[in-house]
Amino acid sequence: WSSEDANYTGTPTTADGQVFVIALDGSLAALASTDGRVAWTTPGALMPSSTPVVVGDLVVAGGSDKALHAFDVRTGAESWAAATGGNAPRAPSTDGSLVFIGGEDGVIHAITATTGKVAWSHPTTAGRFQTTAVRDGIVYASGGLSDGTSELTALDATTGEVRWRFTSPDKAFLRSPTVDATTVYIESADHVYALDRADASVRWVFD
Repeated sequence: WSSEDANYTGTPTTADGQVFVIALDGSLAALASTDGRVAWTTPGALMPSSTPVVVGDLVVAGGSDKALHAFDVRTGAESWAAATGGNAPRAPSTDGSLVFIGGEDGVIHAITATTGKVAWSHPTTAGRFQTTAVRDGIVYASGGLSDGTSELTALDATTGEVRWRFTSPDKAFLRSPTVDATTVYIESADHVYALDRADASVRWVFD
């Protein structure tokens, strides 16, 4: 099947037989994965470049109103909106209990998934955050610095305490990180870096 609406622009997310996708007007739609039938849509409050994330019975995405929004996966009714202080154009990440997002205000936020309450916020000197990653109690967030370089920060998922920082050696903007059991992988315009999860030491670099 293909959707009847040609305005969907974001990266889709799938869960429980549904496809969740954001449109150019900032609305979120839930489509049946079997035939593309639209189950529900929300008003246009989201960033078209954000990617929705499903946490339990909620689907969460960054808003264009300096807030993170959570909607019921069955009905599309808004469950909560958490103020972030800056627009969140990228996807949040989650460990199942907290939702993590970096906003254009240079702050990394941890939001309680069930209530929308802020668990902690960590201000940084970075902005333009990419999609965060989380694994084994550590959140990894990359963002641009004012001098044109970029920084990857590892934080304790429970407290927001900084474990380490890695600044791009090639002075290029770092993209979204991905993580396995031992290593953080992150791309810049010129390289892919593999970093030790414990201390950000460089395991290897691919040109």
